Amino acid sequence: MGDPRIPHDVLLMDGGTLGLALLPHISGYDHLLVIDAIDVGEAPGTLIRLEGKACECLPGKSSVHQLGFADMMIALRLLGDELPEVVVLGVQPLSTEWSSELTEPVEQAMNQLPDLIVAQLARWAEAPRKTK
Repeated sequence: MGDPRIPHDVLLMDGGTLGLALLPHISGYDHLLVIDAIDVGEAPGTLIRLEGKACECLPGKSSVHQLGFADMMIALRLLGDELPEVVVLGVQPLSTEWSSELTEPVEQAMNQLPDLIVAQLARWAEAPRKTK
């Protein structure tokens, strides 16, 4: 069961490694909240928040088989779609190697992440709606 603090009109989607296949699912929304491990060189377990121009600094993948978030945002721009307001929330991992286990600092930070997510959704819910 989901968090009851999540507004009923919020669409939750596990994008996993879908990359560009997510384009039709995010096109047309005013807001996009991305939650992921974010390797920006901070100490493991550091909570990360990126928005606006800071999201444009996220590196894309060099392989067409692993098109990531940055690539998806570039594709939206190239297609001429109006970009949503984007906020990226996440945790600095200790390692980006394949594993099903969280390291101690990341696991501790993960306990704080839901409150950050709910707070961002509340900010958007309270903001005036854009008219198209």
